[in-house]
Amino acid sequence: MAETRIYSPEGSVDPNAAPTARVAIGSLAGKRIGALDNGKSGARALLRAMGERLALRTGATFAGVVQKQTAATPCETDLLERLAAEVEVVLTGTAD
Repeated sequence: MAETRIYSPEGSVDPNAAPTARVAIGSLAGKRIGALDNGKSGARALLRAMGERLALRTGATFAGVVQKQTAATPCETDLLERLAAEVEVVLTGTAD
């Protein structure tokens, strides 16, 4: 019988990596919200709906959705820099 290998989708974690900084932004009123589409088929529609609804409920402005190249690769540095310059809050997620 052939050997079956099962791989964890979690990947590896560097125990020495510095924790990601999380900054409290307070109220969303007056803030700009953007969304990062990971390239999955349903992500753009889901993120747009979430961003528009969140902006409406909080007094923020929804700046729109930008898309990275593929779901399989990290976001491009220039796209991250653009988001950092244009919005205070970024929504991201996945959808199929």
